[in-house]
Amino acid sequence: MKSILFFLAIALHTLLFAQKLIPVSTVNLDIDEPSGIAFNKELSTYYIISDNGYLFQTDLTGKTIHSSSFKGYDFEGITFAKNKIYVSDEMMRKVHVFDLNLKKTNTYQLNYQGGRNKGFESIAFIPEKNQFVLISEKEKIFIRKYDLNFRMIDEIIYDNLRDVSAVSYFDGFIYLLSDEDRTIVQMNLNFEEIKRFEIPIINPEGIAFNNKSQMLIVSDNREKLYTFNKDW
Repeated sequence: MKSILFFLAIALHTLLFAQKLIPVSTVNLDIDEPSGIAFNKELSTYYIISDNGYLFQTDLTGKTIHSSSFKGYDFEGITFAKNKIYVSDEMMRKVHVFDLNLKKTNTYQLNYQGGRNKGFESIAFIPEKNQFVLISEKEKIFIRKYDLNFRMIDEIIYDNLRDVSAVSYFDGFIYLLSDEDRTIVQMNLNFEEIKRFEIPIINPEGIAFNNKSQMLIVSDNREKLYTFNKDW
């Protein structure tokens, strides 16, 4: 009983003292329902997906440069790893792989039960582990670890957010984004919570970091890209 109260006290302290972040810039996107973002530091471009199953490459102002000829069904998560782009197609339970020209080169079928719209909402690559992490949105939130061929390694149930709309890796840490809580959770590589941040954004759906260590958030129904200075 004492241990339960101890962890509840820690969780309450974290919630009460979450750092509030204010965006330093806002960009309008010409992409319908942007649901995820990744950054390519070599090309200094963004890869942005939409709920409608499209993949786009944009410049740093959010202007579309190129779009993939392949159309998926329900693109929700995106990550950049080993010069390839990986996209989670939630309802189809698939991960599509694209080259830097946005040509689809491979597709992995994932074994995951539940409602059609209860698949993997987010994906990230963890270089220290050489693993992918895929996370379901809510009811329950499952964090699954996969090898490079998308064979499942481990599964964790997480219940300290109402939902998880995106995940990102940056500089040795994992960041979970919650749409309903408008909150970002910084975690270590063992998924132990370190800190929380509140963001004044409606419907935040994607998170990434650029080469200036700035945090990027895309809003789905607002169709905007917000930039935050990383001052923590």
